[in-house]
Amino acid sequence: MSPISLSSSKAPQLALILITIIWGGTFLTVQYALHFSSPMFFVGCRFAVAALTLLLISLKSIKGVTLKDLGAGCAIGLVIAAGYGTQTIGLQTIPSSESAFLTALYVPLVPILMW
Repeated sequence: MSPISLSSSKAPQLALILITIIWGGTFLTVQYALHFSSPMFFVGCRFAVAALTLLLISLKSIKGVTLKDLGAGCAIGLVIAAGYGTQTIGLQTIPSSESAFLTALYVPLVPILMW
């Protein structure tokens, strides 16, 4: 096997490891940020920055959005905000490693619950 094909076959695994490190690091970052902010204010700021970023990136494709689409998006956003909010509140009382573990449990639990 040539070195090019060997390195390209490992690229997905390395990308997955890198993404996992970044994902795990966000729990530490959020827990540190809670020393300076309340949980819901922090989550609100995260959602505001994300909404503004997406608005700027997808300004051209938003022109066809209906009121029904906007309502559905708001409903989904509220549910996700409640999830992030409760998780962020929990980070005030448990270590970030436990929060990450509990959050990652959805991977094996979803198929079991669907069954």
